[in-house]
Amino acid sequence: MRKRLHVAAVLIAAAVLIVLVCIFAVKRPFLHLNADDIASAEVFLIPPDVTIPITDRAKISELADIFREIRLYAVDDAGRYYDGQLVQATIVLNTGETHTIGAYGSFLFLDGVCYRTEYAPSQALNAFGNGCRNGE
Repeated sequence: MRKRLHVAAVLIAAAVLIVLVCIFAVKRPFLHLNADDIASAEVFLIPPDVTIPITDRAKISELADIFREIRLYAVDDAGRYYDGQLVQATIVLNTGETHTIGAYGSFLFLDGVCYRTEYAPSQALNAFGNGCRNGE
């Protein structure tokens, strides 16, 4: 009986540990990003292979809002094999750091590394880029 309780306790502890690792494995690289932190920004759309500089502070603020919602999960190169439009935003921070974020369905590319992500922020970045293209 004691042995069964011991095994059960170990299994429960292992399950709790797995859940905690999964919860804390989420990466939120732009959680504290504000529009004032961004010195410049641009979006690149593929297709149609066009780069659009973002100079309007309201648009930069909107882009910062989208970036704050980004949650990155596991590295997954499967996103490199998708077909469709890629919207890629490049921001230069006041510190001189440059980051490139590309939205591709449920994948995001951060500085060249492909991650699984939630669909909503990726779709928001895609809509933002296409809105810039259409002059919205």
